[in-house]
Amino acid sequence: MFQDRMESYRYSFGKPPEIRLEIQRENEVQRRIFGLLLDVSPGGAKIFSEHELPVGAVAVKFFFKINHENIAASGELVWKSAIPNGWVYGVEYFADSAKEMLIAEEIKARIAII
Repeated sequence: MFQDRMESYRYSFGKPPEIRLEIQRENEVQRRIFGLLLDVSPGGAKIFSEHELPVGAVAVKFFFKINHENIAASGELVWKSAIPNGWVYGVEYFADSAKEMLIAEEIKARIAII
């Protein structure tokens, strides 16, 4: 009934852009895969992938573009849900106030364009 006022606002894409993920263990890239960026906020994102990935305890680096800005963010997969043809994941970025501001500004700019 009450909204969580600490939760970041999210921007959902009409046509989800591609996202590249690098699964890392001990600061080494173990696997590179591609998916779709379903929605994004300054604190995290929702993504789709055809691959099943581990949730938690694994660092993931995410590369995506909002407007014309290339963004690289690190975080972890915090939940997953099976759907036909793949998986949907919830991403929580590691704390980075500069990255949060950049994503927020790009979301605002995208909304202003539309």
